Amino acid sequence: MCAPLDCSGGVFTLARGWYNIGVKKIIFSDYEGTILARDGSTAKNAQAIDRWRAAGKKFVIATGQGFAAPNEVLVQFDYIITDGGREIRDANWELLYQEAIGARASKTKAIEVVLAREQITPDDAVTIGDGPNDVEMIEKYDGYAIHGTFADEMTNDKTAKSVAMMIDELLELAERNP
Repeated sequence: MCAPLDCSGGVFTLARGWYNIGVKKIIFSDYEGTILARDGSTAKNAQAIDRWRAAGKKFVIATGQGFAAPNEVLVQFDYIITDGGREIRDANWELLYQEAIGARASKTKAIEVVLAREQITPDDAVTIGDGPNDVEMIEKYDGYAIHGTFADEMTNDKTAKSVAMMIDELLELAERNP
């Protein structure tokens, strides 16, 4: 599953160097075009998210859109960042954070809030997305771009065909290298 990557020791090599993935504790994922995939992998993504969370890890949706109610979201999550970082809610839909009107909201700033709340370091986080509003979080958190998307063209050399494939690889490597 790891080919053509070198998976020895929980570290794989990419064009930009070594990357330690065995310790990841939290994923921040874009929603539309990433979890809700254009390639038909949405159901597989949802199942992989369930496996990730069952392994005791956190999953956060980081979307540019707003949601009126939790039943509009088709996957399980621990937190949801909405409106491009303007709001953060927990899995019970409780509002935890709201950016002041007029302030510059961003997914990256909201990610920092969630990491502080969970007491997780940036090195223990990974991001994935597909669009222009995902580029900053992908670059800051050494994340993945969905292969063949705008984010793929604009960011680092790490791509994934789907959220499910990324999660399965992370879980497999974490199992091999606890």
